[in-house]
Amino acid sequence: MENTEKSEILLAIKELSNKMDNMQKDVDEIKEVIPEMQEKIAIIPELQKEIKNITQIIIPEMQVEIRKISKSVAVIEVEHGEKLDLLFDIFDMHEEKLKSNERRIHLCERHLDRHDDEIYYLKEVQRA
Repeated sequence: MENTEKSEILLAIKELSNKMDNMQKDVDEIKEVIPEMQEKIAIIPELQKEIKNITQIIIPEMQVEIRKISKSVAVIEVEHGEKLDLLFDIFDMHEEKLKSNERRIHLCERHLDRHDDEIYYLKEVQRA
């Protein structure tokens, strides 16, 4: 083997050695983090139990509250519906009154016009 080949092989080995050293450092760092992660992972089942307990209590309470709110909304809708019906009935009554008054006013205006015409005629007859 020639010196250049040997030096290339040695260079490759050195690079591999550096990479191995870096990998070892990474593994050492991971080893340091693992216990902390294991502690956190150990808490997960407890948290799951707590969440399950809380949801078993809260969800039924929420369902009861939602039913109460739904009933309240239904009552409000019925009450407002009745009030709106009453308002529309009152609007209809007022509209009928307005139409009746318009007819009476129109009739009075016709009488006034006729009276104006008669007064004019009588004045003209008196002048002549």
